[in-house]
Amino acid sequence: MANEDLENGTQILDESSLHKMRDLKRKVSGKLLTLFEAISSPIPSKRATAQDEALSTYQILVKSYIPSLWTGNEISPRELAVHGWKCIGKNKAKCISCGRLLYTTVPRITEVNIDVYNKCLKRVRDHIVISHELTCIYRSAYIDFHLKLNNACAVKEIIKERLETYHIADLNLVNLEI
Repeated sequence: MANEDLENGTQILDESSLHKMRDLKRKVSGKLLTLFEAISSPIPSKRATAQDEALSTYQILVKSYIPSLWTGNEISPRELAVHGWKCIGKNKAKCISCGRLLYTTVPRITEVNIDVYNKCLKRVRDHIVISHELTCIYRSAYIDFHLKLNNACAVKEIIKERLETYHIADLNLVNLEI
């Protein structure tokens, strides 16, 4: 295969050895490319399925925050839902992955100093992430989805309809032109 040049300690490769090396290099490059494709972002159809699942999970979680259990709470259902929390009681949520509980009770703003209230609120917001178990997926990531707005005109119509309900109720809102 290879002849050794004894004078300077290098190998002299013949033509068949060069072909074998090129073949090996080509195979290694192919394997590396396959590996990179496997660990890179998924193909668009899989991405779309993951987006649909994320949106579905998010919608289920947000719907769990019914008004009788969540009215008047400073922490929004959206804020909790994107981090995997499902409402299971008055000011109480449970992670859908690790099962940990989160209590979101804060004192009434009229009963305590504003600084105390803000500290309590910050503590609850911090616990939205740190109350998960260390290995829980929602501790390091959140439900990431993007709504697909295919038709801007349809979205404007929905907004107009909602604004009209405010006008019917004689609510004075800022006049918006859409």
